[in-house]
Amino acid sequence: MSGGIAASVLPNVADSLLRGGNQVTVVLGKPECAFIREFLPESEMRILEMTFPDEKEALHTLMKEISCQMVFCAGGELLTKMTADISARAGVTALFFGAVSRTMCCGEGICGACLDVIGCEPIRVCKTLR
Repeated sequence: MSGGIAASVLPNVADSLLRGGNQVTVVLGKPECAFIREFLPESEMRILEMTFPDEKEALHTLMKEISCQMVFCAGGELLTKMTADISARAGVTALFFGAVSRTMCCGEGICGACLDVIGCEPIRVCKTLR
């Protein structure tokens, strides 16, 4: 699920999931996220475009149809909350991860905008799924 500049982390997440032998369905939630398609291996995954909040029910139906084990949402707080709520309503018991736009910048961990300190160790959140 992607809805903004945080979509820049999506190729890394998708690549990690595909390397793990997972089936991947990507939902692009804003027209401006279409740029990310060229970085996704479309032949290896299902890519859908939905407009939110108009297609919340379509996302709900999709989540019920596929047996997902993980939901990754790359977008702002509103999109993340909406996606989490829809996941819960659909009965999805999957792991839920989010990359919130306000803390993302380059998507590669180079700029440091995603830097978080866990314990005493700095972690670049963009790079944790690699």
